[in-house]
Amino acid sequence: MFFSLIAWDYLVQHGQWSRGVLLSTWVAATILLPLTFGWVRRSFVRMGHWGAPLIIIGARGAAQRLIRLMSNNPKLGYVPAGILDLDSGLAGTELNGVPVVGGVRDAGYWAKRVKTAAVAMPELEGTQLAQMSARLPFPQVLLLPEYQGIQTSWISTRDLNGVLGLEVKKNLLLRRNRMLKRATDIAGAGALLIFSLPLLLFACIAIMIVSPGNPFYRHEVAGYRMRPFRMFKLRTMYPDAKDRLQKYLDDNPERRSEWLQYLKLRNDPGYFLSSARSCDGAASTNCRRSSMYCAAR
Repeated sequence: MFFSLIAWDYLVQHGQWSRGVLLSTWVAATILLPLTFGWVRRSFVRMGHWGAPLIIIGARGAAQRLIRLMSNNPKLGYVPAGILDLDSGLAGTELNGVPVVGGVRDAGYWAKRVKTAAVAMPELEGTQLAQMSARLPFPQVLLLPEYQGIQTSWISTRDLNGVLGLEVKKNLLLRRNRMLKRATDIAGAGALLIFSLPLLLFACIAIMIVSPGNPFYRHEVAGYRMRPFRMFKLRTMYPDAKDRLQKYLDDNPERRSEWLQYLKLRNDPGYFLSSARSCDGAASTNCRRSSMYCAAR
């Protein structure tokens, strides 16, 4: 949109629009619109109004995992509305709170009400899965084969003369891509470190006021090509965190089971800044030391 307006201004309006108007348009197109969309989506997710109904084909382990996935990730945009199984005798039961509404032969009835179906039956072979997909009357069918552990980013489908293939791209195996990635890491981390220095200085002072001592925490981790290196982070725990934790568990024995089960507590007395992410600025130093790759998370 921004480049279209620039072209319109120079080709049609002959540069009559001010730079302020163009800058405001750029901010709206690249920053405000994505932020507004994200805010609207989160609001609809919280209100339970986000997501299209989904019919799941199959009522076994894969269907259970799919229901949990949809429930834990409402941003995916699907809400399980019912389950159809090869065994129509399961009708009337529930699976993780989702009702089994009939057998696969009832798909025609539900296709008039729900547009999307997901086939969660990894036990079916390729030919059976193709026949199932062709037989289902839903406008949109998601086929979910059991490929646990395979990467989902940088992957695309390929039609190999009627044979479905999944192309997994490993671009960082190319030397030029690694060099470009490394240069981007160093440039980005260097810029981030410079801009974050005032914030890091303020955080260091605040940490030393709350908990006297070295504001940085360092530990050895495996980096690029498994080479060990020392990672620096802003400290978020008291120096005597272990003693504080032990005393807290002695004084609150009912919380010991939570610690033994999860190895963490909701309000851990050893932390004075448990939910902080301010250490990312310090971590930029680690990227510049050629020890690790910077990655979005």
